[in-house]
Amino acid sequence: MIGNLLKTYWLSKGIKVGRGVTEKIIEQFEQKYSVRLPEDVCDYFIEVNGMDNSSDSEYWVWDDQEITFWSLQDITRLPTDAQLIRVHNPTCLFEFADWSICAHTYAIHLSNNLQEPNPVYVLYDQPIQIANSFTEFALEYIKTNNDILFPDPRNSRRAGQVDPIFVGQAGLSPPADRPQVNLRLSWKQQAREFQLSVE
Repeated sequence: MIGNLLKTYWLSKGIKVGRGVTEKIIEQFEQKYSVRLPEDVCDYFIEVNGMDNSSDSEYWVWDDQEITFWSLQDITRLPTDAQLIRVHNPTCLFEFADWSICAHTYAIHLSNNLQEPNPVYVLYDQPIQIANSFTEFALEYIKTNNDILFPDPRNSRRAGQVDPIFVGQAGLSPPADRPQVNLRLSWKQQAREFQLSVE
């Protein structure tokens, strides 16, 4: 399963891994956010629970690409005022990894319906879908597929991959019945939250 693959990959690179969580911890997370974790995500957290950045770690743990996978305890829902993505249904994005200490983050769509898809996004000024599931993302990560990990926004305007967040700098256009608004989503490192501004 994908959890064991990630664990084996990280250990082969000398990366400290987290201790897997129990099913009860997963249930508590699901109850807290009213979501259901898909099978592959459950397997991941039960097997390895991200990289080991616990309080007793001597240094911030990341891989040779400066990507850190978070523990379930550190998973955060994208703030309500940052929920600009309207892809399939009302979207609920949860950040689970970051690059270069949150220079940008990776997020997965979760809901309380296990039949819904769980695409993965990279969060730049505008979110870009980079995988259809956590497993797909993790496999491309293990292969060090930089087109997935660090997609060029200028080359990602493919059907279903860039969601309608209206960032003027990205050259995206809103529907005809909506006025042009330039929005910028920025990460506030100290507060570990996003800040939305209108330009």
